[in-house]
Amino acid sequence: PTEVLAHWRTRKPAFSLVLRDGTTLVASGDHRFLGVDGWQTVAATEAFPALRALRVGDRLLGFGRNPRQ
Repeated sequence: PTEVLAHWRTRKPAFSLVLRDGTTLVASGDHRFLGVDGWQTVAATEAFPALRALRVGDRLLGFGRNPRQ
C-alpha cells in the first residue's frame, strides 16, 4: 500500500491508440510517447508546439520489441 500525496481531477478529450499487436491505449492529446524520431504528442497541441503529433505507422519505443533491432 502507498499513501496518495497528491490528487487532482481534469477533463480532456481522450484518444484511443491501437498498437500493431491489438493493444489499445487511451491517452489525452497532450500525452507524450517516445518514438524512434523522438518525443511525440498524441494530437497536435498548443502545450507542446515543438513536438510532432503521432501518425498512423509511427513506431514507439517501450512497447514490445525494439523496432531498431
